[in-house]
Amino acid sequence: MARYDQNLKASRSTSSVVRDAPVTVTATEAKTRFGPLLEGAIQGRTVVITRHNTAKAVLLPMAEYEALTARRTPDL
Repeated sequence: MARYDQNLKASRSTSSVVRDAPVTVTATEAKTRFGPLLEGAIQGRTVVITRHNTAKAVLLPMAEYEALTARRTPDL
């Protein structure tokens, strides 16, 4: 939980012009603090979820997801 709070404070202290760095949390932290993490994603913050020190999933704003999936070309 402390790493999330430190990353959150660091991202708030940077200029809003520069895109915030992703917040990294463990799977346990993500489960425990899902509400605040979801609110962060809604506000534009990307959250990397790790398990055993390896990135396994990402929680990102819907606009970013739509931009990523729109770039895909359909399989022919």
